[in-house]
Amino acid sequence: MLKEELTKTFQSKRSLLLFAYLVIVAIGDNISGITQAKYGSYLDAHPAFMSLLSGSSSILFYALYVWLLPIPVILLYCSRYNQERISRINYVYITKVGRKKHFFSKLGCSFLVSAIYFGLPLILNLLISILFLHGGTSFCGIEKWNASEFDLGGNFVYYCIQHPYIGWAIYFIAALVVFGLAGLMSQCMAIFSKNNKITLSVSFALWISLFSIKYNLTMVIQPYTEYGLAYAAKALAIFMFFVAVSFIAAYVSLLVNKDEV
Repeated sequence: MLKEELTKTFQSKRSLLLFAYLVIVAIGDNISGITQAKYGSYLDAHPAFMSLLSGSSSILFYALYVWLLPIPVILLYCSRYNQERISRINYVYITKVGRKKHFFSKLGCSFLVSAIYFGLPLILNLLISILFLHGGTSFCGIEKWNASEFDLGGNFVYYCIQHPYIGWAIYFIAALVVFGLAGLMSQCMAIFSKNNKITLSVSFALWISLFSIKYNLTMVIQPYTEYGLAYAAKALAIFMFFVAVSFIAAYVSLLVNKDEV
């Protein structure tokens, strides 16, 4: 069933629109970063430092890409659960494959859709940055610091800056996991609330709040910041708590209480 869900999603018109939106945002960030590295405030900047994932070139494009993440994911896929519930197609799926397989297929697809759709444009963004900014070395001067000067990040942040592409790859993998779990959390909220408007508003409010607290998700997904692994671990733990709560709520609703689907 997971393969069928993914195929149906990838072939939809909404899928193409979402991917086009993300690519446009990623390229917009490239234009901003390249302009600043060539003529503006980040002269001779390293390509990875000017990537969308690092969030250095433009807060606008970063916000459009990362902070709004739940909205396109819900519109593309997670909202489908309640559309199928209202049309009673869910009953057909549950009868055919069982509640548990249906549940985990929905969660698996929401994770993969979020990770794939938000991951690919980040790779494109980095490649474009490398193409136009090849040879750049600057991280606004902190590339000259030694490890002891990174008070909060320590050796890990120092290593990421000294080996920027490895650092970028580490945070890219972390971002894929976080994006995927954000999609999964939204899907769980759709299953539990049985209302797409509630799912959209609650998911977005919670996601934004996770970027506003002391230990925020920026520490997990954004490379070349002053925060190291200890801060990222605390931020990830807070995020995982909300993912776990949403998962338990959806699991109990659909598989334990067997509420109307």
